[in-house]
Amino acid sequence: MSERYFGLFDHTETRPGQDPAAWYEGRLAIIEAAEQGGFEGVFLAEHHSTPLGMAPSPALLLAAAAARTHRIRLGALVFCLPMYNPLRLVEEVCMLDHMSNGRLDLGVGRGISPFELSYHGVPISESRARFNETLEILELALRNERLDYDGRFHRYADVPIELRSVQKPNPPFWFGMTTPENAVWAGRRGMNVASFSPNAPAGELATIYRESRREHRGSIEDLNPNIEIPRIGAVRHIYVAETDDQALAEATPAYAAFYANITKLWLKFNTVPAFYTPDLDVARGMDVAIVGSPETVREEVERFFDESGANYLIGGFSFGNLTQQQARRSIDLFMKEVTPAFTKR
Repeated sequence: MSERYFGLFDHTETRPGQDPAAWYEGRLAIIEAAEQGGFEGVFLAEHHSTPLGMAPSPALLLAAAAARTHRIRLGALVFCLPMYNPLRLVEEVCMLDHMSNGRLDLGVGRGISPFELSYHGVPISESRARFNETLEILELALRNERLDYDGRFHRYADVPIELRSVQKPNPPFWFGMTTPENAVWAGRRGMNVASFSPNAPAGELATIYRESRREHRGSIEDLNPNIEIPRIGAVRHIYVAETDDQALAEATPAYAAFYANITKLWLKFNTVPAFYTPDLDVARGMDVAIVGSPETVREEVERFFDESGANYLIGGFSFGNLTQQQARRSIDLFMKEVTPAFTKR
């Protein structure tokens, strides 16, 4: 059996009336449990000005997680690069890599919401150029003792980089691939990747990515030259309960609440993103949600690995209006009853 990996993904959304301090404590406890259960990593989303924005600075929550864990890898999917001062981000990345003893995964992206970008003064028309420029600066600063850069948005002249990362030449870069074009782009740069696509499209993207990575392996564009086997991940909402009926009864309203949270800002501007659905049955039929008893979920996870081309299942266990207790019970069942079937040799 080829190597298969499991991780956590968290949109960092909140329930109405949730006490933030209790929310953070609950999420940190879940990360601790995931480490004990053998999960490889945890990834936080970055959102702003929405109910999904309880960790608008993923680095802060990752730093707290670093202090309470010892093995699990910690990262963001993604740091929204157009919003950052690149030099400041480099320094924080190096801090996190040291605080976690070299466990940081560096997910990068443009950000999915034009409205969140605009609140931070970034026109959507500039987001791609800002992303590319910031990524170039990250690579240069992480790999060199001094930074020189003359770009459209940022200029640096002989800046000393006193704090260097633990992982060499840099923490592993991750990218969220959504199209054949950016699968080629990510493969050319050797990045680890994660997709939100259904199984069949994810499998097509994985094939394109692998071909691109093989063709360009070892080139000067390779951002992860130290990674021999790339992680090819896909994110799925997951909920496990003792029976299928119980799982569906609890997850169905929670998934609708997730939809309301993720579309709230879009609706404010009289539009709706076409890539989400409020209907859990539709999401399950599209292979973007896995819900049921441990037996049902095991079967769906097996099908996921067979069809998606992924070697890394990244599960979003905390979503919508699920309580921390419900999410923790679901994760515990998943770790006890599902993952052993895929990790035992």
